Amino acid sequence: MKKYMIIDVEDLDLVNFEKVGETSAETVRLSVDETKTFVKWIGRKPYFFSKLSNTMGPYSADEMREILKSSEWTGEHPENDLVEFERLSFEEAMEGNAVVNVEEE
Repeated sequence: MKKYMIIDVEDLDLVNFEKVGETSAETVRLSVDETKTFVKWIGRKPYFFSKLSNTMGPYSADEMREILKSSEWTGEHPENDLVEFERLSFEEAMEGNAVVNVEEE
């Protein structure tokens, strides 16, 4: 099952992008004020989360979808924001990334 964690943008350099569905710090979605982002993974929570200063979650896909509807995450065209959230399947997002041997926290 996919899980999502909201993190501070300033912690992106601590994210191990081989363990999550995003490919780099440059490709993550940002909150409207650009202070928060989120990452997703399958399986056990990657160990690097213990090094992050401020996390919220983990959330399910349904919970994350509701969070992304809030004014903190939606821009001028909220319908496009959710379309982008659902555009790629997790498997497509993880293409090329390691999803086995995820470190445990």
